[in-house]
Amino acid sequence: MMRWILFVLVWLGSGVASFYMPWWIIAPAAFVCGSLLPCTPGKSLAIGVFAFGLLWFSGALYYHSLGEGIVTARTAALFGIAQPWLLLAACTFIGGLIGGLATLAGSYLRSIKSM
Repeated sequence: MMRWILFVLVWLGSGVASFYMPWWIIAPAAFVCGSLLPCTPGKSLAIGVFAFGLLWFSGALYYHSLGEGIVTARTAALFGIAQPWLLLAACTFIGGLIGGLATLAGSYLRSIKSM
């Protein structure tokens, strides 16, 4: 149960914060969420990766469909990527990595504080 609460808190909190603040606000938001709710570090990492991967994939897919794939295709060509969907996969990977590591760091802070 606590895993789903952490997932929803990370996903919604960071999603709302990213609308009003710079893109990097997701890392401090994930750090705070990871330090507030008790989860093992492995579960915190997995939840952060999944929540932020989903958040960034849905955002990238939204902007891809908004521009009918033209901007994504041109950006992929600029980076030398053959297929635009690989750019969406790269965004998902980067977002998941940032969110997972921030949530993991928050979980480690909670375990240090409880000692």
